[in-house]
Amino acid sequence: MVSTQNFVFRAVSETRLEPGDWDWTAISSIATGVAAIVTAVTIVFIFKQTRATRKAAEQAERSADAAYQALEHSQKQLDYAQRQHMQSMYMAAEGVKARIDAEMPRLLLQSASVYPAEALDQNGTPVVFVEPGDDSRELTHLMKFQMKNDGPGSAKLRCSEPIKYHTVDSASHESIQQLTEAEQVIPLGVGHTLNGEYVVRRSVRDWINSFEARERREQSEQHQFTIRSLTDADTGAHELHYISLAGSALVPLPQQKGAWVHRTADDMKENLTAFVEPIERMYFLSRRRNEKLPEIHWKSLEETQA
Repeated sequence: MVSTQNFVFRAVSETRLEPGDWDWTAISSIATGVAAIVTAVTIVFIFKQTRATRKAAEQAERSADAAYQALEHSQKQLDYAQRQHMQSMYMAAEGVKARIDAEMPRLLLQSASVYPAEALDQNGTPVVFVEPGDDSRELTHLMKFQMKNDGPGSAKLRCSEPIKYHTVDSASHESIQQLTEAEQVIPLGVGHTLNGEYVVRRSVRDWINSFEARERREQSEQHQFTIRSLTDADTGAHELHYISLAGSALVPLPQQKGAWVHRTADDMKENLTAFVEPIERMYFLSRRRNEKLPEIHWKSLEETQA
């Protein structure tokens, strides 16, 4: 016997939502919420990123400040070391100079004067020079000078021009007069005085140019005579004495154009003079190696300390 089960079927109706049935208000609320969350997360991320960047920048700035301070300190230390080095070199150089100065003879160029050699002709009348015919004519003047050696040692002199001289010792004994060529060594003992003279030769045109330059208040070319004192020591000095001749030996003749005459003796005293220039001394650590002593001046040390 077959039993039959009755199956009960429940019909379930399927409901399909159409776009018109969506709850757009709810969807909009959800989207707004999601956007707000994303925005908030973005703001937090940007804030943290900005904060981290600012901290990194502040740290870099502090590091830069520390590096600058370290560099500034190092520069100050370097400047201080350089000043100390310069001061040490200055003191050492001054010590060497003092030792050389103590050993070198003290030479005094006491006087210098100039005398005309061709102011008058054989008849005793002034010589007239006419340009341009006499431009190349050579005029000679006699320059006289006196130099004394006060010691402590003897001196060796070299002159830039041939000279005629004689010496007088401390007991007033005069030597015979001698002639020397330019740059020839002239010994001068302690307490001795050298009386020398040499001839200055310049053309008429040179003297005219000097006169015209002075009239224009321009610097005129000067004749210069040099006396060098040398030491035998390897660490020593060269001492330079200068005699300069300034002015003009000729003046224009008013009544004749292009004519010039020599100044009178009285006129020369103010318009043609020989004068002694300041002494120059060149110091050597080694004359044999031509190694000069460094020139360091106290003013330069003051400038480095400023």
